[in-house]
Amino acid sequence: GYFGKSYIKLTMINQEGLLGILKLLKSMKINSNLRGPYQPKGNRRPVYTLIILKNDALKFREHIGSSHSEKKNMLNMLGRHAGISR
Repeated sequence: GYFGKSYIKLTMINQEGLLGILKLLKSMKINSNLRGPYQPKGNRRPVYTLIILKNDALKFREHIGSSHSEKKNMLNMLGRHAGISR
């Protein structure tokens, strides 16, 4: 996944897997959107993207977080941009 300054983006070829994640996030009151399919260049399979925008990315940080150090830092940066420290 990609953790940006104002969103989290997860891209996969497994649409069913992303739908499961979408459902789980919804149960935690974390809004997200599923987009796609997108066709990458070349003969690769179509991909789908799940996007969590800033306010809900903060909820993601609080409820789920990340064990990956760089992604954890990006989540903390989201909080600092919103005036929330951890």
